[in-house]
Amino acid sequence: MPDRFQRRQQERPNAWLRIAGLTYAMSGFLIALVGFLYTIPFLLNLKVAGTLLVSPSIDLGPPVSPGTAVLVDSCLIAAFGLQHSLMARDGFKRWFAAHAPAELTRATFVHASSLALWALLLLWQPLPFVLVDLSAGSGVLTGLNLLAWSIVLIGALNVDLLQLWGVRQAWAWCRGKTYERPTFEARWLYGWLRHPIYSGLLIVFWATPRLTVGHLLFAAGMTTYILIGRRFEERDLLRQYGDAYRHYQHSVPAFVPRLRSPRAPIC
Repeated sequence: MPDRFQRRQQERPNAWLRIAGLTYAMSGFLIALVGFLYTIPFLLNLKVAGTLLVSPSIDLGPPVSPGTAVLVDSCLIAAFGLQHSLMARDGFKRWFAAHAPAELTRATFVHASSLALWALLLLWQPLPFVLVDLSAGSGVLTGLNLLAWSIVLIGALNVDLLQLWGVRQAWAWCRGKTYERPTFEARWLYGWLRHPIYSGLLIVFWATPRLTVGHLLFAAGMTTYILIGRRFEERDLLRQYGDAYRHYQHSVPAFVPRLRSPRAPIC
């Protein structure tokens, strides 16, 4: 039975399936990229000529009762976190590989993540009651926010954006090959931080000139997801890389860089 399953996974699909699989992965890549770009003006409440660039934004949109907003927003954040946490686990990956090509697992994760993200962005209910007003330093905080987005992007490129969003795996499947995940090396940002993408996102969530109730709910929920997700992610990496990753954990901080950091590869 395992041999038959392995042969089925390694068989090269016919031409139409190859086109469909690669299109599936590439569409997921594009949708995720648009979602990434959309989130920037969403969190900045960005306006062009006095009009919101995206609506709703984190703080601006049609008014609803506070109770409804808290309930809806909490459910959206929970759905986003659960989708990411459950589909990133090895159990889901094994289940998916038993029913579909394993090399399309990541593309499926990206599609599901985009669905959860777009639901959050488009259905978000603002709670615009201001808790902390730092508008006097809005230029500095907005600049810090945009810098943090660049850290997120560089961190994603550092680990190969095509691999991160499932295109390389689908391309390997199209050629009838099993995708071999490259050895992770602690280079660039990963020589200074174990989770530079998470670090950038944490800054993005909290660097705001006006902290509203809604923004606090969003930032707190997403921060909780990152802290929980990081523990699961590192557990999986320890299982995959063993003592090499354990040494990396002890040598390189998770979120805040030291002045000097080792750059030894994990093999």
